[in-house]
Amino acid sequence: MPFKLYVDSRFRKDTGGNNSDSEFTIDLPHPIQLKGKAFIDTISIPNSFYVIRAGDNDRIHVRENASTYRICTIVQGQYTAIALGDADLVALQTGKSISGGYTVTCDTQQIN
Repeated sequence: MPFKLYVDSRFRKDTGGNNSDSEFTIDLPHPIQLKGKAFIDTISIPNSFYVIRAGDNDRIHVRENASTYRICTIVQGQYTAIALGDADLVALQTGKSISGGYTVTCDTQQIN
């Protein structure tokens, strides 16, 4: 009879050593005894990356007046469109040299 074992690194056991997403241990609910061969049928490796990556696409270049240019840095992370607007606003407001404040809006008509 076939037996399937699903392993999810989010539920890994903390071994106190190298506890990474790729090297970990798990506790099985009961022992597995095999007769014959065992093989891996399917493996799923998600490929994900941050929307904003440090040193790659995390800067906004701003000219605030005739002599002041700034580079605003957005915090690296995964963002929805609305949350990215909020992160842009924080970056723009931090260290600004002009009075007043910035406004960032998201055109939700363009999000599909």
